Amino acid sequence: MLQNIVDRFREARAMEKQGVHAQAPPCQLCEGNPRPTVKVCVTCDVAYCEDCLSTFHPARGPLARHTLVPPGQQPCTAEPKVVMCAEHPDEKVNMYCKEDEMPVCSLCKMVGRHKGHEVTALTDVYQEKKDILMEEVYELKERNKEIGDFVAEIRETCTKVQDKRREWQGNLVRDIARLEETLNERKELLEATLNREEEEKLKLLKDEIVKKEEHLQKAQTVVAYVEEVLKEKDQSCFLQAVKSTRERVKDSKDKDTLVVPADLVFTGFDLSKQHEAMAAIAPNELSTSWKECVKNLSTSSYLMRTWFGGMVRHCDGNNLVDGNPNTYWHSDNSKQTKARHTSCFLKTVQIKTL
Repeated sequence: MLQNIVDRFREARAMEKQGVHAQAPPCQLCEGNPRPTVKVCVTCDVAYCEDCLSTFHPARGPLARHTLVPPGQQPCTAEPKVVMCAEHPDEKVNMYCKEDEMPVCSLCKMVGRHKGHEVTALTDVYQEKKDILMEEVYELKERNKEIGDFVAEIRETCTKVQDKRREWQGNLVRDIARLEETLNERKELLEATLNREEEEKLKLLKDEIVKKEEHLQKAQTVVAYVEEVLKEKDQSCFLQAVKSTRERVKDSKDKDTLVVPADLVFTGFDLSKQHEAMAAIAPNELSTSWKECVKNLSTSSYLMRTWFGGMVRHCDGNNLVDGNPNTYWHSDNSKQTKARHTSCFLKTVQIKTL
């Protein structure tokens, strides 16, 4: 079988090269410069030009039954290979064992390990097996087409993911720039508020200092005068001045409470809530997890039971992809399909727009 496939492949390649790279072969019966071939007799295996064909191979008599084809279209000349029995090398296979599903020879049926098995002629089972194989390869082609379409959709989704990332990155840069601009504006406003409040508080405090210093200076003058009065030794003079002196002392006493105003101390700004709000912007709020992404990208992969030549094969979609525990397809065992020879392959993944 493999040798036949190789021979057909080689001859097809040779004919292809001949048709692509070479002109028509020369006539084999021309004398002198041969003319191009127009027909090849498959029976005679001779190439003829137009003149030699009418002269040496007229379409009458026995020659009329010969097959003439254009050059390069000769049928395959590879001789069919004779398949010999694996257990009896000198015997050709000439029947098919239904039990073991393999070609066997006469000795296998009579004295070999296929003795007593049901056999049939090769011609009887050839078309049946060929039809089954054609059906199976058709199903495989259909499945390959579905997988190819699926891969194309996945690639398209990859492009969408990249486009979305670029779009959101642009939005992020723009919004961060706006946020920075707003923060700078708030910073300037708060700094101006602090400066203005500082000026107002300092003015009140400085006015109070000036007031108290003026009073202190007057009171100290009174104290100095009283000290001089106390030095007086003459009793009449002292008693004459003591009344007015006491009145001056009494008038110089400050009756205001000496306490620094509490409302003149800065209370500042509490930005802790704003800081918490900024810190709350986490990546998990900006994107979904991979498992959620898989759920959004895919529908259930169904359990399939498919008949191939009487054999039931199970394809369970509840499997990991490449052994990655974070990459999986969800399985819905409530839906099944069953067909004979014509399997209904379901798409395991349906792409959705992100």
